[in-house]
Amino acid sequence: MSTTNLHVGEVSDYCDISSPSAGNIVRSGFQNISSNNGPSSAIAKRIYLIEMHSGLRARIARTIFANGFHAEIFGSIGEFLNFNGREAGVLVVNQNLDEADGVSTIARLSEAQIGLPIIIYAEHPTIEQAIAVIRAGANNYLSLARLATELRGAIEAASPSLIATHNQQNRVNELKRRMQGLSRRESQVLGYLASGYANKEIAKFLNISPRTVEIHRMKMMSKISARTSADAVRIWCSCVTGMDIRPIEAVAA
Repeated sequence: MSTTNLHVGEVSDYCDISSPSAGNIVRSGFQNISSNNGPSSAIAKRIYLIEMHSGLRARIARTIFANGFHAEIFGSIGEFLNFNGREAGVLVVNQNLDEADGVSTIARLSEAQIGLPIIIYAEHPTIEQAIAVIRAGANNYLSLARLATELRGAIEAASPSLIATHNQQNRVNELKRRMQGLSRRESQVLGYLASGYANKEIAKFLNISPRTVEIHRMKMMSKISARTSADAVRIWCSCVTGMDIRPIEAVAA
């Protein structure tokens, strides 16, 4: 079988999109959830389409609207990144955008910390590109020729990833809200604690007594709802990195 001008059904035989982070290459099919109704409450309703050709952009936008989604349309990655009204949604992007390939496009979006599921489509999909973009982090890889019939299923399949991302962001936002309630001194104590310093060392840095450090530490832990020092450090790291860093037992649960 030729590796050029493939139909998505042929490409999907080689790509396991159920675990894109692992980049597993197995024999399985793309998920294709058919429905004539509008998207359910658990499915992303806002789609960000990035396509440089105006005619194709209009055609794909009509497909998005026809499936009951709202489309925000952009002619380039730069235009999308400069858009200030981004909400929860799914990105639908041309593989050959701005003379780049799907992998470099995903890399650029990752560097900008967009955090949205990405569906890549191509006019001439190949097995090699399917493997590359899925390994790079795309949620799906579609053929332009089948976009009208495959897109809705791809968006539905990507929605759980979107929900997980936004649940994490909500948790991080809550932790940041707690941190904002700390006094300047309490924030300093937490910063030194997160750097691995003991109370006596922190006292020397801040030119205060160890007992005063302990008082600030107790107040700080109460305000951010930290049960232990490790809990306080975890919350601090989550706020600094923007990632919800949870204890192993919480993740397992």
